[in-house]
Amino acid sequence: MSGSGTHLDQLTDQDLVLIDATGSVLDGSAQPTSETPLHLAVYAATDATAITHTHATGSAAVSCVESELPALHYLCVQLGGPVPVAPYATYGSDELAASVVNALDTDRFGALMANHGSITYAAGEPQAALTQACERLRVLTTDELNDVRATTARLRAARKAQT
Repeated sequence: MSGSGTHLDQLTDQDLVLIDATGSVLDGSAQPTSETPLHLAVYAATDATAITHTHATGSAAVSCVESELPALHYLCVQLGGPVPVAPYATYGSDELAASVVNALDTDRFGALMANHGSITYAAGEPQAALTQACERLRVLTTDELNDVRATTARLRAARKAQT
């Protein structure tokens, strides 16, 4: 995983750290991210062999106003259906880890984290799983979220007009 304070646009192999299932550093000199409990909890609760997690502005913004991202875009099938929003908890906390694990317990491969960002995972051969987890994360990018959010707003307005 990336080390604490790493700027992803400047990431090098020196910024990565390999940890075991307890969070102990196996390789690398970087300090593990404060989000380590989150990653460890998802690995423990799922069959994940790769996890992606970002603090993308679009994900954080949508997570502030939605409790679930409807599966209105065909790409949501990559995430297992509608995308749950895990309730807010402080970053790096066991409460955040539990909140996300609970959201993923709906047989989803990704979730938004309220006021925080997004997380996805995949299983299988690690390199292939990382590619798949990155593709799933791409579904939760700003452009995709804007499309879904706009469609959701139109549907709500149409429903309201009918009542």
